[in-house]
Amino acid sequence: MDFKKLGLIKKNNNSDNLFTFVSSSNNYETIQKISKFYISLNNKYENVEFKIIKKDTNNIVIKIMNMISIRVEKNIDVFIKDIDLPELPKDEFYNDDLLGCDVIDESGDKFGTVKRVLNSSNGVLLEVFFNQKTFIVPFIESFIIEVKLIKKIIIVKNLREIAEL
Repeated sequence: MDFKKLGLIKKNNNSDNLFTFVSSSNNYETIQKISKFYISLNNKYENVEFKIIKKDTNNIVIKIMNMISIRVEKNIDVFIKDIDLPELPKDEFYNDDLLGCDVIDESGDKFGTVKRVLNSSNGVLLEVFFNQKTFIVPFIESFIIEVKLIKKIIIVKNLREIAEL
């Protein structure tokens, strides 16, 4: 059975029993549809039951209902079974789906490959690697022209200027 990384849990500094769930899908409604989350402990996936307390700007505050025998002192990756992944609305993507995509400009010139997808307080960032150099592309409408997952291509506006920064 395959698992896909869905986000991460980190300690909420305001409470001992609340945590922040940073999702790779910024669609709150999609997260609410998921019934089974997993974390990896000792190379084994353990089911974790969340209760969503509230949604902040870019994060979801949760309570872990079945307290697992770990202490959350660092970020813990959260997974979902591939077969349980909810269908996303058009023009929304899971971060893992973007990994390995070629990043091209409007004229079709390749400027690298997505190596990591980073969640920041300002949104999602693509880390692109090309010719021994890494650069960051904000995954927002003003930069992203189109994502073609089947072809593993992301078309980016003004890519040459971004790559030269």
